[in-house]
Amino acid sequence: MKNYELLEHTADMGVRAWGATLAAVFENMAQGLYAIALHHPPQDAREKLGLSFNAENPEDLLILFLQELVYLLYTRNLAATRLLITFDSETRLHAQGDFEHIRPENLAVEVKSPTYHKLKISRQNEGWMAEVYFDL
Repeated sequence: MKNYELLEHTADMGVRAWGATLAAVFENMAQGLYAIALHHPPQDAREKLGLSFNAENPEDLLILFLQELVYLLYTRNLAATRLLITFDSETRLHAQGDFEHIRPENLAVEVKSPTYHKLKISRQNEGWMAEVYFDL
C-alpha cells in the first residue's frame, strides 16, 4: 500500500505523504519523489550512504532532505531503495540508506527541486502528513 499520493499542479508536481511517525512521512515523501522522477522505483541497492541535516523547523528539514535526494539522483545517479530515518529532535535528522545506481533511461522527468509553495507538515489524528511541490 502506498503511503503517498501525487498531486497535479500547473507546472509542478506535488506529493502528499503520511505516516504514523514523522520519520515515516519523510521516508514516504522520498518514495513519492522517486515516483515522479523515475519510470520504475529503485530496487537493487549497491551503495550505502549516511545523511544528516539540521534546520530551524521540520519544514526546512524536509526541504533539505529532499534537496539532497534530488542532488544524489541527478549528480551521482543514486536513488534510495531503503531509508531508515531517525530524529534527534524535530529539527535534526539522520538517514541511513541503501542506494541503487540509476540508468539514464529510467529517468522519467527532471525534478529541479522541492519548493516552499504550499509546503506543510502537520499532525493528524493517526500520525503525520506532509505536502511538498517539486519544480519540474
